[in-house]
Amino acid sequence: MTREEAVDVYSKKIRATGREYWLDEQESGEEYAHFYFLLNRDGKPIVADVMLYTLRLHHESEVLEIAEARVAEKFPGYDAEKSEPDLDAQVAEALAEVMVELQEEEEVKVQEFIEEDLEHEWGLGIDAALNVPVISPAQIQRFIDRYRAGDTDTDPDLYSFQIKSDFSGE
Repeated sequence: MTREEAVDVYSKKIRATGREYWLDEQESGEEYAHFYFLLNRDGKPIVADVMLYTLRLHHESEVLEIAEARVAEKFPGYDAEKSEPDLDAQVAEALAEVMVELQEEEEVKVQEFIEEDLEHEWGLGIDAALNVPVISPAQIQRFIDRYRAGDTDTDPDLYSFQIKSDFSGE
């Protein structure tokens, strides 16, 4: 789809919602939202394709990524696609242990961010994480309003969170 076609498609979808954005409900949940809104760049309408996360979810993703890398060092050649029940259980246990260790040591700290992809095929891609408990319709609208106003300042403080998972004993 071309940029112009995307603007046309999402203009119609957005108008039908009665809001200033269209939410992809298939790719959204309590702590993340994939949505689209329109804005003007260089006098032309473009589609902003946004993935907005809670900072807590971003933290959990970072912890998982680090834990997976550490576990991969302990189990070289492990292929999750080839089911080996005994090895799968060992890898899962090692992953849980590393994640708990990272959490207890508060080794992973994250901060709010807004990353822009100005080369996005429809005009603008945005990945962002905000220190809010949930990504609600009000949070989405507040993000859009701030973005359109040029207010893209984020909290520079670093945060660590407790992981919500069965293995952490919660």
